[in-house]
Amino acid sequence: MTEKNQKLIELILGLDPAEVAHFTKAQLPDSRVLAEKLGESVTAAERDEAFAAFAEQYPDEAAALKERLTPKTEEKASAEPTTEKKSTMITGQDALKHLRSKGHKI
Repeated sequence: MTEKNQKLIELILGLDPAEVAHFTKAQLPDSRVLAEKLGESVTAAERDEAFAAFAEQYPDEAAALKERLTPKTEEKASAEPTTEKKSTMITGQDALKHLRSKGHKI
């Protein structure tokens, strides 16, 4: 294992799973974040190699990380249902009718 690979593993250990920007949609550490923290460029292949070694060396941490990054189905179900907002066109005539119905003299 190279020194760079070992440093990447240590960086992966220190990433905050709550920080969405630290991870890709594929639940892998973002190579740009790793590069920024390392101070040198990190390719996706280097990231993948380091992440595989991380998962092998720290299986419990890798499983916990994956668990934290995986969206829960019950969280999605318990979320407020979204309702589509329909745009309603109100004409000047509608506004006048409404105001007159409320007793305004226009």
